[in-house]
Amino acid sequence: MKYLIFRKNGLISKFRIFILIVAFLVLVFATTSVAISVRYDISVGYTSKQLVRQGLLTIIDVATQIYDPISIKSPSNGPVNGKQGVTLKDYIRIEGFFGKNKLQGRFHVKALKNEKIKRSIFHFGYQHYKEPKLHTLRNEYNLDSVIEAAKNEFEAMILLRNWTRSQFRRNDYQPFMEDFNALEILRKNIRNKNNDPYMPNQYNPCYFFPLFYSQILLSMGYQARLVRISHLSDRGYDGHGMTEVWSNQFRKWITMDADLNLHYEKDGIPLNLLEVHNERYKKGLSNVKIIRGIQTSGDFQYEKEINVEDMIEYHSYIQILDMRNNWMTNHYFRGHPKRSDKATLFWVDKNLPPVFNFKQKTNNKDDFYWTLNQTEIWANKQVGSWKEMTLLFETFTPNFDYFEIWVDDFKKCTTRDSFYLWKLHSGENKLIVRSFNKFGVLGIPSSVEIFAEHAQQIAQSGRGKEKYFRR
Repeated sequence: MKYLIFRKNGLISKFRIFILIVAFLVLVFATTSVAISVRYDISVGYTSKQLVRQGLLTIIDVATQIYDPISIKSPSNGPVNGKQGVTLKDYIRIEGFFGKNKLQGRFHVKALKNEKIKRSIFHFGYQHYKEPKLHTLRNEYNLDSVIEAAKNEFEAMILLRNWTRSQFRRNDYQPFMEDFNALEILRKNIRNKNNDPYMPNQYNPCYFFPLFYSQILLSMGYQARLVRISHLSDRGYDGHGMTEVWSNQFRKWITMDADLNLHYEKDGIPLNLLEVHNERYKKGLSNVKIIRGIQTSGDFQYEKEINVEDMIEYHSYIQILDMRNNWMTNHYFRGHPKRSDKATLFWVDKNLPPVFNFKQKTNNKDDFYWTLNQTEIWANKQVGSWKEMTLLFETFTPNFDYFEIWVDDFKKCTTRDSFYLWKLHSGENKLIVRSFNKFGVLGIPSSVEIFAEHAQQIAQSGRGKEKYFRR
């Protein structure tokens, strides 16, 4: 009997301890929620919901690190081959190579343009070239004919934006898709003939058109990403979706608003989110201009005048809303790190009120605006024979295919190798290299032009008789 009483009392004590622990955790949670709500000027209810949500996402994140059931398909961003035992430490950027004192009097650098790759510490997932739906989209809707009249890359992007915006009206609300697919949307061709009101299970137009436009660009070999801007009053919790596309022509990311069919320019140069955002701090009226496109969907809202100062203010909080554009191929379940807050990169401006979220954050421009499709030229530190120079080409080109190399303006070859043996001769030597992606879009060239002033031994080997390149 005493044993039963003791056991019962023990159970009661353990239950009390459990209740105290739970009560303590609830108190800590409530205190934290109140403190955060006061700090960020948001409701306690919203704060509590976000804390619980983040707790669940953290559990999923840890679980996927142990085992991720999703098979991820990623494209090659550059040459995958290399010489055994050779690293970048054995090479120096070619401008540094020619800057060595011991080379003075041997070669004279006439011209040199060597691109500089900027990399982000945050990962971005790119759409793989081997996605059948991507090529079907391009061919079935004859997108090549859309850009036939384009004089350059940027004009082609604008024509594609005009075409995208002309396919649907804003109130042709599209049903939400678990994995966005522009091909399926075009085939279904859903129209809202009765002008029914928007429903929560449908895409908001300012998110639908940027996603739609992004996949149109991807099908043509241009890299795009989904971004969002927010008013100061929205604090980044809501906002307007847009697309940023990488431009080889301007060597930068450019903002394209597919919903309102416009882009921003200053002094004739198209701008990105951060450049428009920084206009907030300029004194007086901005000289940024809004350039509207032409679309034929029949939206009456399209004729509404848009004030540039209002739009600059709309760029208070900016973010890359999804750190991937491989929606057609890589399908992640809800809560997966690739579909959680970790999939967003939020720009931190210390001049603005802080925002409460668990998104990735940065105030480093290179992290937010990394570069693409450039080729850097590196030279082997070991000089070796003056008849030849061992070069290394480095690039970050999503869906990389090959390098195109021009020697002395008339000898051309292609290679998928990082390493290249540049054979030299007395007099002028010129080399141009650029990357191509698998869509046939050419990258940004780097070039070097030197004059071999004291290369008698090289000249004796037979100027003009060298084989300048190998495939």
